[in-house]
Amino acid sequence: MKILLAPAETKNSGGENKPFCKENFFLEELFEKREEIFNTYEEYVSSLTIEELSKWFGLKKLEEVEKYKTSLKDKPTMKAINRYEGVAFDALDYKNLDEKTQKYIDENVLLFSNLFGPIKANDLNYQ
Repeated sequence: MKILLAPAETKNSGGENKPFCKENFFLEELFEKREEIFNTYEEYVSSLTIEELSKWFGLKKLEEVEKYKTSLKDKPTMKAINRYEGVAFDALDYKNLDEKTQKYIDENVLLFSNLFGPIKANDLNYQ
């Protein structure tokens, strides 16, 4: 059984895993398309002013927008299930689950990233 979960808007920062690469995703055959989308996103975001990004992301505090101006290419990643925060993720409390339950979630929970499409809970994701 697969469990579908929408990602939350809010994300945890940081990470200790390798940056954007094919091995970060369970659907490796989609990597070329993901890479194309990722590069298009990076180019577009880098071309916008902070004010334009604020409007595009719907964020009012310009300090919050600053983090979107920097490239994600070389940023560290973490498991998607740990990256997102919000009501569903708080209720799941992944970090406090036993190893067997975490492994089940890693393999059976699918999230829908706005940037990368369907990803598994254990795919490596950005802030």
